[in-house]
Amino acid sequence: FLGGDDQVSWSPDGTHIALGDFTHCPNNPIGVVSATANNAAPTCLPNSSAASADQDPSYSPDGTKIAVESDTGDNPVILGANGVGRTVLSNVTDFGNEYWAPQATAATTTTTAPGPTTTTTTPCVGTLTGTAFKGANPKPKKALAGVIVAATPVPSGTAASATTNAAGSYSMSVPCGTYTKTSTGPDTKTRVCHFGSKSGPTTATATVTNGSVDIENLFCKKK
Repeated sequence: FLGGDDQVSWSPDGTHIALGDFTHCPNNPIGVVSATANNAAPTCLPNSSAASADQDPSYSPDGTKIAVESDTGDNPVILGANGVGRTVLSNVTDFGNEYWAPQATAATTTTTAPGPTTTTTTPCVGTLTGTAFKGANPKPKKALAGVIVAATPVPSGTAASATTNAAGSYSMSVPCGTYTKTSTGPDTKTRVCHFGSKSGPTTATATVTNGSVDIENLFCKKK
C-alpha cells in the first residue's frame, strides 16, 4: 500500500519519487523509487522512522532533502534524501503539510526550509565605465586623463565618482538605480566633455541593473 496523493513528492529533476509506504517500508516508512523503473520496490530511507510515524514527504527545491510530518510532538523533520541525516525542528510544534520556500534567483535567496523563512539579499550592483578623449576622435593617442566622472542617483542620493587614468578610462561600481552622469576635471576650463559623441549631451542618464555594464565614452572638445 502506498500513501495517498498527499504522500507522494517528485524530485526536482523528475528522476525519483518520495512516498510514504508502510507496506514495503514498515520500519522506515519513507521510500524513494526511481521514476523510470517499472514496478520497482522503493528504497526505504534508513533515516525515516515508523516510531515517529513519518509521512507526507516533500522534496526540497535542490533535491538534497526531504521534509516529512512526524507524530512525535508534531514536529516537522528534515531527512537527507540519500538516507543520511535526520533533523527534528523542535522549535515548531503542531505542524503539518510541509512546504518548501521556492529557491529565489538574482539578488535574493530564500532559505529552503519549512516554517519561518530567512531571506538573504546580495547587493544589486552594476558598472559605469568608458573612456575620455580629446576632441572628436576615439583614438588611443587622444586619451584624456584626469577627467572626473560623477554619477548622482535619481532622484537623490550620494554621488559616486571615478577619474580617468592615463589611458583615459574610468570605471565605477554603483548600486542598482538610475543615475545622472556629469564630468569635471583639470581641462574643463578649456574643454567641454560630451557623452556618447562629439555633439552629445554634457550630462547623461544611465540605468543600472544587477550585473549590468554601461559603457559610455566622453569626447572633450575645446571651447
